[in-house]
Amino acid sequence: MRADLLVDPKSHDGIPGEDFLAEQIALLRASTTLPLIFTLRTKSQGGKFPDDDPERARELYRVALRMGFDFVDLELTAPQEVKDFVLSHRKMCAVIASHHDPKGELSWDEDEEEWGRLFEEARSYGDIVKLVGVAKKSEDNDYLKAFKKSRREMYPDLPVIAMNMGDIGKMSRVTNGFMTPVSHPALPSKAAPGQVSAAEIRHVLGIVGEIPAKNFCIFGKPVTHSRSPALQNTLFKETGLPHHYGFHETEQADEEVKKMIRAPDFGGASVTIPLKLDIMPLLDEIDGPAKMIGALNTVVPFEGPDGKTVLRGYNTDWQGMVLALRNAGAHGSTSQQEAGMVVGGGGTARAALYALKEMGYSPIYLVGRNKEKLATLTSAFSEDYNIHLLSTEEEASAIPSDKQPVVAIGTIPGDTPIDPGMREILISIFSVGTTSTANVAGIAATNSNKVLLEMAYKPAVTSLMQLAQNSGWRTVPGLEALVGQGIHQFRLWTDIVPLYEVSRDAVMGKEKEAQ
Repeated sequence: MRADLLVDPKSHDGIPGEDFLAEQIALLRASTTLPLIFTLRTKSQGGKFPDDDPERARELYRVALRMGFDFVDLELTAPQEVKDFVLSHRKMCAVIASHHDPKGELSWDEDEEEWGRLFEEARSYGDIVKLVGVAKKSEDNDYLKAFKKSRREMYPDLPVIAMNMGDIGKMSRVTNGFMTPVSHPALPSKAAPGQVSAAEIRHVLGIVGEIPAKNFCIFGKPVTHSRSPALQNTLFKETGLPHHYGFHETEQADEEVKKMIRAPDFGGASVTIPLKLDIMPLLDEIDGPAKMIGALNTVVPFEGPDGKTVLRGYNTDWQGMVLALRNAGAHGSTSQQEAGMVVGGGGTARAALYALKEMGYSPIYLVGRNKEKLATLTSAFSEDYNIHLLSTEEEASAIPSDKQPVVAIGTIPGDTPIDPGMREILISIFSVGTTSTANVAGIAATNSNKVLLEMAYKPAVTSLMQLAQNSGWRTVPGLEALVGQGIHQFRLWTDIVPLYEVSRDAVMGKEKEAQ
């Protein structure tokens, strides 16, 4: 947060008051879980806060420290009373000791001794050292790099941010490598001359080979019409990564698949039917949720302790379900017990059961035609899942009114008619177990907060969705879950959390064009 750039409409000079700053911090906290940095840049250091107002500076730092910022930027030129206040009230907050030379008065070559003095002063009280100069010629970036290298050799455990401002200094931002301040196209202006976006930095690092291009793909059959390539390639482009995502259509986890996932340029893979189980023996590790669900949909390569590549399998299907349901208003059961329901007894049902359990729903009803098959499926889950099997309309009608499901996940094929027996069960549940309610509109009003997530992609409105809609349930198409699981895959591969809106637009692209 650049507090010096905030404008308080109730302040006579626009400088934020304590209440206004606290409100802005609360808004920022509510919108992100990322660590936050508080910066109050003074005019002499390239910002807008007065250099001669230590009293108000202390007030704003007090608010920032009270509201739990993870980092606070403290300028070397700050009055000693401000430094003493911050350092005595910092608690668990890390201090970034900074110095900026916006006028370019210091050269990294000719004034190395002065930069060295500033470095030592910053090191004396900062957890992180930040030094920023101005590049007037390209060699200035080389001199900065040499200065940073020498200090890293002297203090290998001390984090250092060192950059040059200005257009010529952009390359120093690309190569900085640690807590680089970035801009974003959505911002109205850049906070400092020469700032670039995170995507631009990655793009340049890709061009010069610092980020090696990797190959990603989806394994399974059929996959030629999968929306995953559109999603992941869009995200690679948006984030500036040089990678490519394709598809490999196959029904077997054969030698060709093994060769691909062990290739030096392999970046990761999505896995769909029929390989979600078959690919497991080719991997080195399987994470906990994937083991419980009994299937995986994601392969991620890691560098092991010995430097060799380790392939780990994950299941993000359940995470996609959770995200889709939460976006539809089903936030999970916490303060009071609410029931959930899974329709179908195939492999996807296992992920659905896991998702509803993670969201806190209990009991969870599992609807299917074959009770023995359902029992076999649920045998792998512990008793605390509180799974109830429903294979007859009589069992569905016997559910107490206060134990009716408020959320459901459909895992049956969407392009075939629903089995008559299962249809009766679903009608009974969707209509709150009654057929003699005074009016259908009343049922619909009662059910308006209930949500069905349909995992089938086609048709756009499946028979299951139609049944739920007829009783007033809100329905969510399966492509929404695809967005969610793809976002989680991208995070596992890149350690970057992509924008949901960008991801959704990529998945829904063809549907938008058809409308």
